[in-house]
Amino acid sequence: MLTYQASGSATLTAAVAALEALPYLLLGLFAGAAWGALTRIVGRQRLAEANSALWATEVVLQISVPAGAGLLAAVTDPSIVICLDAGSYLVSAALIAALRGDIDPARRTAARVRAEIAEGLRYLWSQPVVRTLSLTGFALSMTVGGALGLLVVQAHQGLGLATHDTRIGLLYSAGACGSLAGALLLPRVTRLAGAGPASILGYAVNAVCLAGFAVARTLPVAMAVWAVWYVATTTAITNGISVRQQVTPDALQGRVNTTGRMLAWGGTPFGALLGGVLAGAAGTRVAYLALVVPVAVGLAALLLSPVRRLRTPQLAT
Repeated sequence: MLTYQASGSATLTAAVAALEALPYLLLGLFAGAAWGALTRIVGRQRLAEANSALWATEVVLQISVPAGAGLLAAVTDPSIVICLDAGSYLVSAALIAALRGDIDPARRTAARVRAEIAEGLRYLWSQPVVRTLSLTGFALSMTVGGALGLLVVQAHQGLGLATHDTRIGLLYSAGACGSLAGALLLPRVTRLAGAGPASILGYAVNAVCLAGFAVARTLPVAMAVWAVWYVATTTAITNGISVRQQVTPDALQGRVNTTGRMLAWGGTPFGALLGGVLAGAAGTRVAYLALVVPVAVGLAALLLSPVRRLRTPQLAT
């Protein structure tokens, strides 16, 4: 938002959004380890519920903590808020260190680590379901990266809101509510429809809602469509993670999940850059309609793959 207010350039705004995605890609190592440990902590049968709870908690914190931090910064020294933020990482590290149970693999030599990374890659590529969900995840993340990077620009150009209009925040609030709803609904959706159809439904609704958001002309309609888009996106992402965890053997959890995350989220900066270029050349409506293409391609791939017939993943050991 600040970038667009300062420059007025959709391309530059999308480029900054792409750079902001880099730290999330670098967090893949932590996420891979965390997802691998989660399987051992909760068991494979409860992975959908566990991922749902984790995602829902994350969304609630993303909504409440910034508001609390802003209030604290207003009544105290902002440096105190920064120190508390840094301290929260230390608390997290202490909590992780306090975990007990058989979740840590034996230490390995560098040569052995390289061999095991290659083994994880071979496993991911040899499993049609895991491979498909990882590659289609790349397409989904392209769409998501572009859509999020252009949100403020679309609010200005498509909905006629000034860049300093506080109502733009309502779109972010609608997205947060949709993400929370998607996380909470995931276990029920997978039980009723099956794991594969849940992903297909998420991709299909994502594509339809993004096209609807592109042509929306009023804020209430845009908020409603954006919220449902977030429900679908969260469902597709979290379900893909859960399936990958369920079908991957314990010994390969960290490697396969890290590789899968890097593939699935790797499209985010490309989507942000593509959206920015298209928005700068043809406007945000055209850019959003074009961003439907990657997720539509992912949807077609899912429909033509074994994922379409996947109801309950065969649990690995």
